[in-house]
Amino acid sequence: MKETTIIIFTLSVFANCNINMDSSLQEFYENPDTTHINQLLLSTSKLSRQNPDSALVILTHLENLPDITQYNYELAKAYFLHGNILYKINVYSEALGLFKKALDKSTLNDYQLLLGRCLERMASIHLTMGNSNLSLKLYYESLVIFERLNDIKGIAKVYNIFGVYKAESGDFELAEDYL
Repeated sequence: MKETTIIIFTLSVFANCNINMDSSLQEFYENPDTTHINQLLLSTSKLSRQNPDSALVILTHLENLPDITQYNYELAKAYFLHGNILYKINVYSEALGLFKKALDKSTLNDYQLLLGRCLERMASIHLTMGNSNLSLKLYYESLVIFERLNDIKGIAKVYNIFGVYKAESGDFELAEDYL
């Protein structure tokens, strides 16, 4: 009965937010597999821009499904998305906890890109909270991963942050190099 309630609630949230719901997402709870979970995560990611509260509810339910633990990457991604929404609405301590869960799963299963993204987000939170030493350490760790994977977006994001940080420190030459 509880899963039926979750299904109905999830489907109504998607319907109310004008997200086109593929019929395979409805099948997710009946026959969960990687494709269905990834489609749900993608839809939730899009929903988070329009209605973060609804996306948070869906991600929480997804993270607590009994069978979800067998989908390590998808669960790590759900934690990351959940943490990202909380980061954007300034709920930093909870976001850090979710990024840590995603980081642990990513480390254990060698999900390098997700690992780099978790480190970068955790660094951003620590920078916002005034812990610049830990923040810079985490940014450098993420940069090593992004460079090894040739992830241009990740590399650019970290160098941009370094540039801004150095400009705010008054080191304009180095800031220019980073930017």
